[in-house]
Amino acid sequence: MPKRIQITRNQPWRAANPVAVIVDRTTKWGNPFMVGEPLPDVPDQLIDAENACQCFEIFTMPELPVHELKGKDLACWCPLPAQGPRQACAPCQVDVLLKHANRCGPEVGDASVY
Repeated sequence: MPKRIQITRNQPWRAANPVAVIVDRTTKWGNPFMVGEPLPDVPDQLIDAENACQCFEIFTMPELPVHELKGKDLACWCPLPAQGPRQACAPCQVDVLLKHANRCGPEVGDASVY
């Protein structure tokens, strides 16, 4: 099952995840909606992490070729959830990308489905 990987300067994350796709803000997969900026069309309300992910899903996702990410681990700088039951962290666009990419059907000519 594809998963979210945290990029960090402190651990050799790439050695442990050599084929993970980087999806941070420097890539086409990055979330352009930043925490602390005004919400689109609501300038008196600032974006929080949840709003940022919702805006990403509504405004950015329709333009992205998410099928390219199907079955791949995705890496960004956002913290991972703490270990244990009911542990949560701030929402991350990787969660949105994983959800949509893994809903995609097989690509035409994909030999792995035969």
